[in-house]
Amino acid sequence: MGEPPNRTPQRGVLPKDEIHKLTLPDQIGFPSKNETAVNSADIFFKLDSFSLIELLVVIAIMAIIIAMAIPAYNSITRGSAVSSGITQFTASVAAARQRAVTKRSYTAIVFSYDNGSGVYTTNETAQYAVSYTTMARITNSWYYVDQWRHLPKGAFFSTVPSSTVDMPFPTNGGAIITGIPAIVFKTWGVPTAPCTFEVKEGAMRPGGTTLINSNAYNFISGAVYRVTGSIKIFK
Repeated sequence: MGEPPNRTPQRGVLPKDEIHKLTLPDQIGFPSKNETAVNSADIFFKLDSFSLIELLVVIAIMAIIIAMAIPAYNSITRGSAVSSGITQFTASVAAARQRAVTKRSYTAIVFSYDNGSGVYTTNETAQYAVSYTTMARITNSWYYVDQWRHLPKGAFFSTVPSSTVDMPFPTNGGAIITGIPAIVFKTWGVPTAPCTFEVKEGAMRPGGTTLINSNAYNFISGAVYRVTGSIKIFK
C-alpha cells in the first residue's frame, strides 16, 4: 500500500480548522485597525520630529550663510551706488548747462569739497565730498537756484574740477567762501575751464573728511569738454 498523504501544512498556510479563528483583516493579509493606527502614529512621529541637536545644527548653518551673504549684499549695494550716482550727477550738470543757455546767466555746479579752510567739512546740508548744488550768477553775485543734493550712500566724489567759485556757504553764516570747486557754464553753454570729475565707491564718515569702506577699483569718471560743453563718461 502507498504511504498516507502528508498532512503537514505548507509554510505560511494555516490548517483549515484554524482559519475560522482569524478576523477578516487577518484572513486577507491586512493589519487590524488597531495595528494600523499604532503604526501610522509611529511613522508620523518618526518623520516629523527633530532632535535638539538637529535643530541647533540647522540654526548654525543658517547663521553661517547669512554671515557670508551680508558682505556680498553690501558690496553689490555700494557698487550700484557709483552707477546711479554718476547718472544722477550728470543729469544735474546737463540741467545746469541748459539753464545757463536759456537764462543767459553763468550757472555753476558747486561741490562741497575741502579747499583747505575746513569751514564746511562738518555740515550735514552740504556733506563733504558727497554733496553738490546749482548756483547762478546774477549781477556779479552767486545765488542758490537748487537745493543741496547728495550722491547715493556708498559713493563719493574722489575727483572734482580744478575751477573754483567764491560763494556763500551754509556753515559760514552766509559769508562768502573763496575757492570752492565748481563746474561753471558760460551763457552759451561751455565751461569756463576744462572739467573732470570722478565718483568712486566708498563713504565719508559723517561730520568729517575720513574716508571709510573705499574700493579703489570701482569708479566712474567723466569730463565736460571746454569747446562744446558736452559731457563724456568714462567707465
